Amino acid sequence: MWSLMLMLGLHDAVAECRFEPGPEAAPLASHAPAAGVVILELRLVGQEAPPTALLEVLAERGIHATVLASASWADRHSSALGAYAQAGHEIGYWALLREDLHLTGTTSVPPDLGRWVRGLRQGRKAVRRAAKTRVRTIGLRTLPHIGEIAIEGLGFRTVLPAERTVADLPRRSASLHSIAGRARVLGEGPYTDGCGAMLPAWTPAALDRATGVAARAHWVRIGLPPDPTAAPLLARWLDEVVLPQGWTVLTAFEAGQRSRPSLSRPTLHSTETPQVAVARRVDASAWGSVARTLAEADTLPRLLPGDLTPTEAFLGLTQILAADTTPEAVTLGALSAPSETARTGLGSQTLSLTPETVRQAARDLLPGLTGHVPSLVAVGSRSVTAAEFLRLMALVYLNHPPEARAVTDPDPFAPGGGWGESRGR
Repeated sequence: MWSLMLMLGLHDAVAECRFEPGPEAAPLASHAPAAGVVILELRLVGQEAPPTALLEVLAERGIHATVLASASWADRHSSALGAYAQAGHEIGYWALLREDLHLTGTTSVPPDLGRWVRGLRQGRKAVRRAAKTRVRTIGLRTLPHIGEIAIEGLGFRTVLPAERTVADLPRRSASLHSIAGRARVLGEGPYTDGCGAMLPAWTPAALDRATGVAARAHWVRIGLPPDPTAAPLLARWLDEVVLPQGWTVLTAFEAGQRSRPSLSRPTLHSTETPQVAVARRVDASAWGSVARTLAEADTLPRLLPGDLTPTEAFLGLTQILAADTTPEAVTLGALSAPSETARTGLGSQTLSLTPETVRQAARDLLPGLTGHVPSLVAVGSRSVTAAEFLRLMALVYLNHPPEARAVTDPDPFAPGGGWGESRGR
């Protein structure tokens, strides 16, 4: 167990990252509002050059990033780190097990709490000395329990682990002295590929990937590769997507502070009357006519056969395609229309996909399909709007080739785009 954790901590790659970067001159295809809070972060370690141009693009637009510097990088680039702090960016500390705890591949005994505390204290001091500002956020490749206790004891307020979990939600850190600590542990967000929060390339397709995740998640971190030559593309993404769609971009510390009320709210002995959802059950025989109507649609109808709303059809077809075998009936619980509608990136073009790619997208989507229909859905390495994905699911259900084309919402000017709700009636 220890050797596995050590391997994760000493190497950059946590999983194979499969991603098609696409052409560098391609247009940005995904335009959607973020479903929740977004953190833009940079990890500065090793021989990385100072990403001054990248951070200037952000600062010029009033957007602040979280800059995570290792102790050695901070020592070499203290003037740059201080300038980033003066520009309003948050300066955090990126802990390296090899560098800060002096661990090697031959280490066989896990470090004790005292070693964690000494190593992290010295590393944070180096970053604080270079940036001349408080360091309240720490990032690290892996977060073992003893490391989490050390981080809490040192008074960090926000923890950014690079590990990915199925239920990647903000939580309070572990503590020796109470049930939960003061620090907030903020995961990477619901990324489904091996690339995680770090952009796997500096291309429009990579930024579309980030937009797609932000549009589906209540919480997401987007890691920007510290490449100074990427500033023009970053500026275009901010001007075309982030700013027009009104994204809520916060530093890690700000996001951690915002999560405090929800994490502190008691979950036991509530005096509120529980809301009991009554689910609607739709037999398999009804979905054929629904799918045929959707397959032919250029604009989604407000009401589908069987008096189903597009939201109910979206929930039902997602369950059907995610299942190994077609169920005899589908139970429709509560689901709201998209909080905001996304703009298509297909234009007059079509996008050919495989049935398995669409089915896998449904499997990835279903566990988190609560609250609202997502504005964008990731299908393979591309993102399509909710309306386009609904039609794709109908095509796969009918065993037709899934070819995506632009599909408009029932009423783009109505609340929820005219999708209606799934009330579980």
